[in-house]
Amino acid sequence: MYRNKKKKNPGLEKWQSRRPNDQWIQVSYGLLDSDACKALTKKQLNLYFFAQRLRFKALVAALRKNESPITPTTRWSDYDKVTDDTTYITFQTAVKGGVYPKYDERTFYSDRKTLIILGFLDIVVDGKTVAPKIASVYRMSSRWQTINADDIARLKAAKVIGSSAKTTEQDKIIRSIYQKTDE
Repeated sequence: MYRNKKKKNPGLEKWQSRRPNDQWIQVSYGLLDSDACKALTKKQLNLYFFAQRLRFKALVAALRKNESPITPTTRWSDYDKVTDDTTYITFQTAVKGGVYPKYDERTFYSDRKTLIILGFLDIVVDGKTVAPKIASVYRMSSRWQTINADDIARLKAAKVIGSSAKTTEQDKIIRSIYQKTDE
């Protein structure tokens, strides 16, 4: 008689990690092969992966139901748009995580805006509009699936993304994205 035994999770392969039980993030080939992802710089892609890690940590903290400062649900418990799958993405956490050096704050904010414009992140709570020194709340987004090569060419020509991106132009685009969704 055959017994249905659960197979033990072998973990990650030796070439994938230093430890077999390391944590990992899921990234589909569809995302990696998309026009939006190909438009990202290496630093922006690293920031996106880091945001996924932050989201996972916030999700675990929220599921534990403790008053953790890393989960937005602690601060915004009465706001229904802030759910367990939201996270903070601040410059201080990016520096602490080794994604950006201390002197590269301007690049961090530009890269985060690019991730929003290209549809990888959504702003749930804009800290700038609430009060000074309040961190914004973000959620992973699937809007990147609708971005095509023509959109990227237009954004680069308008200096919204790329090495010559202008902050004021990025802010205009972000405002227009969220004016459409608020209506």
